[in-house]
Amino acid sequence: VETRGSSWQPLVSLSAGPGPRGRTPCFLDLRCDPGAGEDILAVGVLSSARNMEVYVGEEYCGTGRGQGARTVPEGREQENVIFYKKHLKLETSTYACKIKLLSFGEKQCVFLSKVVVHMKPVSGNSSPSSPALGSRIDLDKVQTIMESMGSKLSPGAQQLMNMVRFQQQ
Repeated sequence: VETRGSSWQPLVSLSAGPGPRGRTPCFLDLRCDPGAGEDILAVGVLSSARNMEVYVGEEYCGTGRGQGARTVPEGREQENVIFYKKHLKLETSTYACKIKLLSFGEKQCVFLSKVVVHMKPVSGNSSPSSPALGSRIDLDKVQTIMESMGSKLSPGAQQLMNMVRFQQQ
């Protein structure tokens, strides 16, 4: 990570490392203080990467597609850098997530200008022994999908679904 100044604000430069095809993408790891009582609800990034993918643990949560926000001259190479703003609201809040910054042509360097994290208080029901967020199953969604396909759950599957629903509460 390298910090640079520009005429409007400092930039952080994230360099890709060597990987299987020559380079690995740039990642940002966001983590909340466990004692703070807040979780991440949504993230926004202003960077030269066109898109971002968000992961909770190893689970893919979604892609934030970039919209062109501004162009900034980058002094060293005398070329303009286009910044894209991306935003993604997580389906389930979490204490930690990983953001993979993606740019076309797999550029070796991504410029980062701003990271915005939307937080929410953790509900009183959560405990350190509860399963990791992101591994939670949306049972209503599962049931809706099953019904839309014209499928019915067997009595054993319905009993299992009721048990999981009770466990998640």
